[in-house]
Amino acid sequence: MLKFISSFLVTLIFIHPIAAQVRYGDGPPPKTFLEADFGVAASSENINSPSLYSGYANPINTYAGNLSYSSAKSNSYKIQGGYYFGRHRNFGIGTGLIYSRQSGSLGLDSFNVDYKAVDFNGNVYRQQINSDGPINENIKTSNVSVPIFLRYKKDLTNDMFLTADLGVSYNLLFQNNYSASGAFDYEAVYKIEGTGTNLTYLYDNAIVPGSTDWLVTKAEFNKDNPNGNIQAYFNQLHELGYNVGLGDTIKKNGKANYTNKTVGFNFQVALNYKIRDKIYGKAGLYVMEQTISNPANNNTTVLTDRPGEYNSLLNLTRNVQTWNYGIQFGIGFNIGN
Repeated sequence: MLKFISSFLVTLIFIHPIAAQVRYGDGPPPKTFLEADFGVAASSENINSPSLYSGYANPINTYAGNLSYSSAKSNSYKIQGGYYFGRHRNFGIGTGLIYSRQSGSLGLDSFNVDYKAVDFNGNVYRQQINSDGPINENIKTSNVSVPIFLRYKKDLTNDMFLTADLGVSYNLLFQNNYSASGAFDYEAVYKIEGTGTNLTYLYDNAIVPGSTDWLVTKAEFNKDNPNGNIQAYFNQLHELGYNVGLGDTIKKNGKANYTNKTVGFNFQVALNYKIRDKIYGKAGLYVMEQTISNPANNNTTVLTDRPGEYNSLLNLTRNVQTWNYGIQFGIGFNIGN
C-alpha cells in the first residue's frame, strides 16, 4: 500500500506542469467540498468480559486463560462532504458515511467450570466442562457510522494544501461474523444419598468431590480401568441420555450483532494536491475509535453446556473498544465559489 501511495504522489508531481497553470483566479476558494477515501489500517480491540461464568448456576473450580484479540486489519471506505466558512476558507464542518471491514482472531487459552445442573431424569448433579486446548474464533466485522467533524485547511503552495479533521462518529451498525473451533470434555459428578428406590440427588459443591460420589470423569475411569476403552464408556452413557462426552469438537459459524448506538472518535490529516481546477488527490493518516456495548449479554449466556452446543465469545462480552490506525488516499472536489 505504501508503494501504491508513493506511485500516486509521483504521478501527481508529473501532472504538476499542467496543473500548476490552473488557478482559481482572483476570487475566494470554493466553499463546498466532496471527497471519497479508501483506507488500510491495523486494528486493535479491547474486550471487556467481566465473567465467563455468570450464566452457570453455583459455579466452582472456574478458570479461563487469556482472552485476546490479534492479527487484526481493517479497510475503510468513506464518502464525506462539507462547507468551508470564513473569508479565507481555513475552517469548515463536514459529515458523510463510513463503511469499514475488519478481520481478526479472538482466542481463549483454556476454559473450566463446574456447576449445578439437572439431567434428563430431573436429577440434580454436578456438571464439569473443560476445554481441550485453546478456543479460537476468526472474526469478520462490518461497521457503518456517520462522522461529524471540524476541518482546518492550510494552503502550502498554489497547488498543495493540508487538511486536518477532528470529530465524532455515530455508529449505525456493528455486525460480527465468526467461525469458531475448539473441543470440550463434558464430565459429571453425582452425589447420591439414600438406599433402594428412596434416593436423593444433591449438588456436591466441594472443590474435590466426595469419595462416595459417582464420578463420570476421565480421572476416575483411568484409575479403575487403566486398560479400558474410555471413549466407548462415555459414548455409551451419552446415548443413554447423560450429558457427558470427550473431545467434542466445536466447528460453528454464526453472527453476533451489537445494535446499541454509540458515539466514537475520529481524526485524520491529509496532504492534498490539485490535479485540475477544483479536483485534488489526497493521501494521509487516520485514527478511528469505537466503543460498542453488547445488549445481548444479560448474564445468562453460557459458553457451552452440552456436547454440540456453543455460544461465541463475542456474546459473552460486555463491550468492545476498537481502534484503527491507518493510511488513506482518495480524491476530492471543490464545488462552487
